[in-house]
Amino acid sequence: MILFPIYGMAVLWCARRWRRRWPSFVAVGLGTGAMAAIGVLLGAEDVVFGMRARLLVMLLWGEALVVGGLGLYAAMLPRRRGEMDCHTCGYHLDGLEMSGPRGDTITCPECGQPWKRPEVVELTPIPKGPRRKRTGI
Repeated sequence: MILFPIYGMAVLWCARRWRRRWPSFVAVGLGTGAMAAIGVLLGAEDVVFGMRARLLVMLLWGEALVVGGLGLYAAMLPRRRGEMDCHTCGYHLDGLEMSGPRGDTITCPECGQPWKRPEVVELTPIPKGPRRKRTGI
């Protein structure tokens, strides 16, 4: 029984990993189709297995619906924007020539909005001094 949730989580992981790309939709389709196929095959053998097969078939169809619905939802989630993506339209700006007074601005060829490279903030380490001895405890 533990294999069904693990199977469902694997399908959902694939859908989220490749969201908004064709492999995510293929993973959801194959995952849901496999569960439905097992349900159909066990439903056809209802005479051999009896009441236990009906219960298992209902569970498989239920899981197929849940995994398919959640998988499609996860596959349609928007992808995260990368560091070099336009903030307005999401166009990937890597490889375009920098312009501007400091050479840190790109004009997006898709929407025409200026994009500025984020400034790098240098962190200074906290100085470590000698340990103080606790007193008065």
